[in-house]
Amino acid sequence: MTRQTRQPVVFGTGAAIFVVVLMIVGAPLVYMGLRQVRLENDIETWLPEQDAGARILQWYLDHFEHEKTILVAWDGSTLNDPRVARFADRVAGPIDENGHRTGGLEGVTDINTPRDIIARMLENGIPRDQAVRQLDGVLIGSGMLKIRLSRDGRSERADIERQIVRRANEELGLEIDILPPLEDRFTELGDRTESAADADDADGGNDDTNEFAVRDDEPYPVPPQHDFQLHWTDISPRSPHTEAVCQLVESLTVDGQPAVEDCFFWLGAPAGMSIKISDEGEQRILELVLEMREVAVDVGVPEGAIQFGGQPIASAMLDLEATRALWNPNYPIWMLHKRSPVLLSALVGMLVSFVVLGSIRLSLLVTLVSMYTGLAVFSLVPATGGTVNMVLVVMPNLLLVLTTSGAIHVANYWRHARHRGENDPVSHAVRMAFMPCLLASTTTAIGLASLTTSILTPVRDFGIYSSAGCVLSLLMVLFGFPALLVIWPGGRKVNPEKDFRGWQSIGRGLARHGTVISSVTIIIFFTSVAGLRYFHTETKVIRYFPDGSEIVENYQFLEENLAGILTVDTLVCFDAEAMEETDFLQRLELVREIQNRIRGVEGISGTLSLADFRPTIEPPGEGASVLQKINYRRAVQRTERGVFEEQVESSGQFVTRANKSLEFQRDGESIHFAEGDEVWRIRVQGGVMTDRDFLSVVSRMGEVTQGAIGSQQGVTYVVTGMLPLFLRTQEAVLESLIESFALAFALIAVVMMFVLRSVLAGLLTMLPNLMPIGLVFGLISWAGMSVDIGTMITASVALGIAVDGTLHLLTWFQDGIDRGMTRSEAIAQGLGHCGPAMWQTSASIALAMLMLGGAELLLISRFGWLMAALIGAALIGDVIFLPALLGGPLGAVIERQVRKRRDADKSTGTPDESPHETSEVGQTGV
Repeated sequence: MTRQTRQPVVFGTGAAIFVVVLMIVGAPLVYMGLRQVRLENDIETWLPEQDAGARILQWYLDHFEHEKTILVAWDGSTLNDPRVARFADRVAGPIDENGHRTGGLEGVTDINTPRDIIARMLENGIPRDQAVRQLDGVLIGSGMLKIRLSRDGRSERADIERQIVRRANEELGLEIDILPPLEDRFTELGDRTESAADADDADGGNDDTNEFAVRDDEPYPVPPQHDFQLHWTDISPRSPHTEAVCQLVESLTVDGQPAVEDCFFWLGAPAGMSIKISDEGEQRILELVLEMREVAVDVGVPEGAIQFGGQPIASAMLDLEATRALWNPNYPIWMLHKRSPVLLSALVGMLVSFVVLGSIRLSLLVTLVSMYTGLAVFSLVPATGGTVNMVLVVMPNLLLVLTTSGAIHVANYWRHARHRGENDPVSHAVRMAFMPCLLASTTTAIGLASLTTSILTPVRDFGIYSSAGCVLSLLMVLFGFPALLVIWPGGRKVNPEKDFRGWQSIGRGLARHGTVISSVTIIIFFTSVAGLRYFHTETKVIRYFPDGSEIVENYQFLEENLAGILTVDTLVCFDAEAMEETDFLQRLELVREIQNRIRGVEGISGTLSLADFRPTIEPPGEGASVLQKINYRRAVQRTERGVFEEQVESSGQFVTRANKSLEFQRDGESIHFAEGDEVWRIRVQGGVMTDRDFLSVVSRMGEVTQGAIGSQQGVTYVVTGMLPLFLRTQEAVLESLIESFALAFALIAVVMMFVLRSVLAGLLTMLPNLMPIGLVFGLISWAGMSVDIGTMITASVALGIAVDGTLHLLTWFQDGIDRGMTRSEAIAQGLGHCGPAMWQTSASIALAMLMLGGAELLLISRFGWLMAALIGAALIGDVIFLPALLGGPLGAVIERQVRKRRDADKSTGTPDESPHETSEVGQTGV
């Protein structure tokens, strides 16, 4: 690493012009590529097709629902609310003569309302009360806790409300909101608002007498009288706080008399709707939501009261917020941290570069090559047929970091050469920077390329494109930036000796107290690393949005008042043997039993299956008459024929026969669904907003399902849907973090061993590079913060970046030892040359990254401040920990290797020539 002969001049004016012309020619291509960038953040595409979880989900989608659905409701809606039916007719169109909805909004294919589903249940003989209960947590909610005051309590209502809020906070730690009572103003279905009636007339009306318009037009019970409602986070009838709140409320008195007559939940409000959208609707989902908001206002829903939830909306909002990180017109231009965090990041990076470099010209050139690199690699994504996801959106900033780091090092080498009066300071700077920059880019590329081992598509794509970006970054640092220095010469000379002397003094002090500094740093490092036992991952897309955002508030309302938004369906499969031994109604009853058990699992809001639409028919006992057996047999045949022949369209979403096989492993056991098997679907809805452990929910579902199946042969199951997919991606995030980091560490360690020609020295040198990762990730684990798919990639990135400063410092340290300096003076020389560049790089990059903290999308803001923290920690590792180690055992090992190599060169007659020509500044340091 320190043996290198003099190289010829590499940057004449002609060569510089050629490089700049290439950059100019490439600019239009970059622009065209950027115009074709498309955002796509569908979590269903994250896992590879061969992954077991992804295969199961795709098999499930092939046999059941292809269309995406969104959940809709508004505060104050009830089963008697005529606005629900009018909204459905306007959004999906009225029901035609064939029983289908047509003529609705573009992209909407169908809509299910509670009354429509209940009507179908009633047609099959299900009692109305039972039908309502079966939709609990699916499309009907219990809302908030209702409080009915006694006569004495009403006289002191204001004081009672204040006591509830105060005592709940002091005794239960709950922040309780007092809300007005639920009023059922729609007991008469004919009570139409004028605007709704006009809208119906404009649409051609809706004939409620149509035989296909399955509607239950009888009014439902109205909410019991109550005075106000209570709300707290994660409220539900099964909330662990509900009983305590009720006890607290019922303990209140007025003059010794109970102040509260009753507290209760009431099933029937709100009433939600499930809206199916086509692929075209998914592409325009945000526009579609705006149209549905307008429809809601037209039918009498207060503006802003309607709430939307579902995976298509979350994905679209993710795309929108990622775009808003580039430019958000919702904020004034003076709030640039919100208007464009990415632009602010670039501007701050350029401003800090100017401050630390003391030159507008240098800061402009550094910014130019850095931004050119980031945008050029970003434009490769659409050029290669890829799409930009939530992880790739931060790639330009990362490449800006890498290029800025290298360019500032070259700028400092150029300053030294210019101050010494070199004839060609640009070429001299490139020669000095060539080997450390090459090794730094190589090791960083290794760290990034290690991400390609991830099974998650966004992480793998990030590894591919960003490692390719490292190559372009190296070319820009060694050719693009120097070419611009040649084309735009001039500027006042800056004497770097002052900074050089200051950093030399720091280096000598670190060398003298190396043992103490190393010991303290290692103690801090291992204390932080101990926090990794609390390390946990998070892949719920909704967690990427800030708490006060509209989508989070929508999700919170729907899950607290209506139903869980995530699907976590259970598929029950009967093979040929099982179908031979049981009849259709027996299989239906087993599915009903499984469904009832799943409904009781904590974290599940509601379930729906074909069993909900069919009454229980008991098989005839041993003493049954022939007629009873015949009637039962006819009921079996009639039900099976109706499901598979007459009502395929409605029943097909709950039961079907497999048209292709599926094989997977569960707990070491091979599970096989064969072609022709009968597959039943139990639709299950779970909450995404709670902190409940998804794994325990899915595991418990499997346990109760297996418990219901028992020892029956030929019957098996699988749990699939979005919630298990989240679990699998969460596992993959952790796997990717560990595997990619381990691979990057191993490969970079090998490079360091090769560079230092010592296994021990290579391993010791990795300690300062591990420090930022262990320190930062350990501290966030201690703080209880989760690692998402965006923060996951920073570990391998930080490892590569930390090696950059390490290699530059080791280059100068070895050079000093090779020239006969003591370890203390070699450390002083190294810090004198590299210290300014390292802190300048860290300051400009860290502050630029910190500006991303203003992004609305937490994925981007977390990436920004975490990268800033890692870069700050890497600076500490390179300018404090590494010099301290070089003053101790690490320096001794390297010194021994360098002297051994120098003695070998002398014995063979090899000329002793240092790559860093003795300089005026260098002599001053010695």
